[in-house]
Amino acid sequence: LGGSLKGEDFGPLAAEIGPNVRSIHLVGAAAGELDAALAQRPHDTDEALERAVLHAHGQAAAGDVVLLSPACASYDQYANFEERGEEFRRLVQNLTG
Repeated sequence: LGGSLKGEDFGPLAAEIGPNVRSIHLVGAAAGELDAALAQRPHDTDEALERAVLHAHGQAAAGDVVLLSPACASYDQYANFEERGEEFRRLVQNLTG
């Protein structure tokens, strides 16, 4: 989760994250506000997508899905959402060879 802030309230998002979510990794400018909204849920502030992918990979068990679902704009670290998505794809491909 994370990216550029757009003035949204993250409380409703935090309330809807189900119990099947193994880990949550916060990145970008919105990490602080997301951290506050997720105070009741275990989560990690990884700051950058690369660190979040490595961290999530390390916590995932066989059969788990690591999902990029930022809930924020990409403009704090990327030109657009396509660039962020391609970076996520590249990072995952580098993990799996």
